[in-house]
Amino acid sequence: MKTIDLRSDTVTQADEGMREAMASARVGDSMFGEDPSVLELEARVANTFGFEHAVFVPTGTLSNQLLLRTFTEPGEAIVAQTSNHIVQYESGALSALTGLQQLPAPLSDSVHIDERALGELKTTEQEFYKPPVTLVAIENTHMGEGGRIYERTRLEALSERCRELELNLHIDGARIWHAMNTSQNSANWLGSCVDSLSVCLSKGLGAPVGSCALFHGSSRLHRFKRFQKMFGGCTRQAGHMAAAASYALENNLSRLHETHTLAESFVNAFRKTHPDVSVSSAGTNIVLFTCANALAFAGEMSEQFGIKLSVLSPTVARAVFHIDVLGSDLLDRLSTRCQK
Repeated sequence: MKTIDLRSDTVTQADEGMREAMASARVGDSMFGEDPSVLELEARVANTFGFEHAVFVPTGTLSNQLLLRTFTEPGEAIVAQTSNHIVQYESGALSALTGLQQLPAPLSDSVHIDERALGELKTTEQEFYKPPVTLVAIENTHMGEGGRIYERTRLEALSERCRELELNLHIDGARIWHAMNTSQNSANWLGSCVDSLSVCLSKGLGAPVGSCALFHGSSRLHRFKRFQKMFGGCTRQAGHMAAAASYALENNLSRLHETHTLAESFVNAFRKTHPDVSVSSAGTNIVLFTCANALAFAGEMSEQFGIKLSVLSPTVARAVFHIDVLGSDLLDRLSTRCQK
């Protein structure tokens, strides 16, 4: 039985068309701003989201941390949900590399920040003993909440409140393509709503590597480039990687809704085979399982169905649906178990 890997949407393999695009890419020295494939990708992504600048970097963690470092100073504090990727899954870079302290975000539900409560966290000049709060960070879609989308109306309200409080607003948009695909709306309004955005090209879209950091302003660009070099994030002939990302945008972006449909169908089939396990889906490509022993459950799914899951905590396992499992016998495996 062939293994179906649902540990992440980063496990995809480049198809022949993507490999050909990588092999034939026009390249130059990206650090000197002379790689045509990188420049083309950056312009495309910036235009998609309505930003002045997009900078191609190797990873989403690097993109997030460079943007946070560009918009803040060490010793400052940011407001972010504790389950956010920048807090939980970036190896302590928030404090070790960027020098920031996280303040837990006041929430109105499991994903959305309570905009009205933000003012209580804003520091005054007299509170010199507190770290100054200078930025709010959210995640869209939110992985820790099963791929939930930060709704546009709430994001616009949060943006307005951040401007009132003179706080920068950052989005970790590693899977924002899934939010776009669900809403069926253009995303170029984001550039007027938030100050910085990180988008991943290897999660879901199928590119082997790469993210883009988006923001406005020539002074910000100079500052970002300085920290990019400092953090070891500059690349040379990166056009081969950028060509894969451009291919993914042209050929795979429109397929994301199929992964949402497959995830929902999987949830419906799974509930018939495992009524003792709580399973949830937020309508995008992530499914969370809550059970007494997530490690044992993941082992059972691998042994009985040939399905690989990731384990997020002692009681939570995760499946992430991606383009490489479209057309697989995933649902047949569950239905066969149900018939038995």
